[in-house]
Amino acid sequence: MDVETGAIQFSEHAALMHGLPENVFVMNRFELRKMVHPEDREAFVSAVTRALTDGTGYDVEARLILPNGNLSWFRSQGRVELVNGRRSRIVGAVIDITQEKLLLNKLHESAERMRLAEEAARFGVWEWDPATGDFTLSEGAVGLVGLPTGSCTVTAEVLYSTVHVDDRAASNEARERTFLVGGRYEHERRDR
Repeated sequence: MDVETGAIQFSEHAALMHGLPENVFVMNRFELRKMVHPEDREAFVSAVTRALTDGTGYDVEARLILPNGNLSWFRSQGRVELVNGRRSRIVGAVIDITQEKLLLNKLHESAERMRLAEEAARFGVWEWDPATGDFTLSEGAVGLVGLPTGSCTVTAEVLYSTVHVDDRAASNEARERTFLVGGRYEHERRDR
């Protein structure tokens, strides 16, 4: 982007990402600003303005409203170039991260569904790492054993402290047997 004129010169691929017509590689900064989703516009403009003010770089993610009405996510990174000590232009790259954002959204939705299912059915999921002896617990498992919220990875000692004292040996034996022999781990126990 030429700082003085506001003209943005795109590569062929960047022009396609912005939905520009074939063989059109130039846009002005005000046209680009209008394409940025209204909820992301302030952060996008602030990042570029800060880079121009400080003479540094920027790295920002935002949604783009394409001319056909579709939304796409992009990450834009750039740096200010000086000519004769004056800010002359911004040179950068734009990366389409739409698929990454869609995948992350699906993962968050799945995690939320799992959390709600655990809460409704009163169950939890755990994983044991025999190399470290640590347990990783889902939110549902944390709640079931009575650990403080946010205690997702705990040592065996911390987890076994939640087991009723009369059930600790049997619980540990069942887990160790499953680890050594294989198969399913099934064990009923009381928590303190």
